[in-house]
Amino acid sequence: MKIKLIVALLILFFGGNCIAVADAAMPDGRAWYGSLNIGYANIENEQLEENYKQTQWTFDDGINYSITAGYDFGTYRLEADASYRTFDFEKTTEVSTGNETAGSGDQNQYSLMINGIWEPLQHWIISPFLGAGLGYTKIEWDNVAGVVDDSDTVFTYQIIFGLSYSISNHLFIDATYKYIKPQGVDLLDNAGDIGHFSDQEINLFQLGVRYNF
Repeated sequence: MKIKLIVALLILFFGGNCIAVADAAMPDGRAWYGSLNIGYANIENEQLEENYKQTQWTFDDGINYSITAGYDFGTYRLEADASYRTFDFEKTTEVSTGNETAGSGDQNQYSLMINGIWEPLQHWIISPFLGAGLGYTKIEWDNVAGVVDDSDTVFTYQIIFGLSYSISNHLFIDATYKYIKPQGVDLLDNAGDIGHFSDQEINLFQLGVRYNF
């Protein structure tokens, strides 16, 4: 939670102190656009297996790749956002004893989101923006701890903060923070038991290149 507050304050501080440059960005927006992004993803919380409440599952930080396509209305943008994230499995922790067991495997996530973005200062060379998105994420556990090899698709929402740097009337560099929350997943283990794993909270920091056509 502290990370999210710090990022939000930094964006507000730097965004509020940018120097406006006339005609630095597209004068009125109203254009189709696309972007490519790469970022660092952190799962903030351990996942508790909630049916039996015996183990917590921890994954390392990972990499996120995404592509977006949307329409710029001027102050507002509407976009489709497709992303892929991967995390290596780190360990399980016994809730009752605290004993930890390292393991192998990984978790892959495929998200498709619809985002609304508010960018009120597009005429600034550095322009803050914020937004939110709704969609779904397919979460795959690939032979995690040698026990779970299954997938589930769950509802997901995200909160978006960022800064956009205008290189030209058409080309922009975006620095973005996203708080992403997929719902908990139901996964089948090798013994045939179904475990329900708690919601995830993901912090994503990414850089991207956006082009307005």
